[in-house]
Amino acid sequence: MTKFRGVLRKQGASAKVIKNRLFKKALDGKGGDVADAMFVDQTVIAYAEDPVAAAKGASEFAKGNDKLVIVGGIMGDEILDAASVEALSKMPSREELIATVVARLMGQASQIAQRINAPGQGLAGAINVIGEQAAA
Repeated sequence: MTKFRGVLRKQGASAKVIKNRLFKKALDGKGGDVADAMFVDQTVIAYAEDPVAAAKGASEFAKGNDKLVIVGGIMGDEILDAASVEALSKMPSREELIATVVARLMGQASQIAQRINAPGQGLAGAINVIGEQAAA
């Protein structure tokens, strides 16, 4: 369990062992029978502000540990099965998405600046050539 928590912590997530009956009451009927079926035997929930982080950490640990079985997940009002949690774990995290958007915006901003400066650079080059021709 300590190793599992360590893997989750690296992803920015946490884990708690829960009492199934209390968690079912906390769900208050949300998710119906599908959510109820997830809470049998010993249950550990992995959670994070970024849902991808919890899915990545749990999937990563489950690959190397046969005792951890992912039965599903809840994200907002959506009930996810094990395959959906695995698919979610393969998505980029929120930080990666933000970095991608910023990189693309910065790239476009630099292209705009280059295109704005290009006519001025061309004009300066032409003036320099005319000046050299006049001096010769």
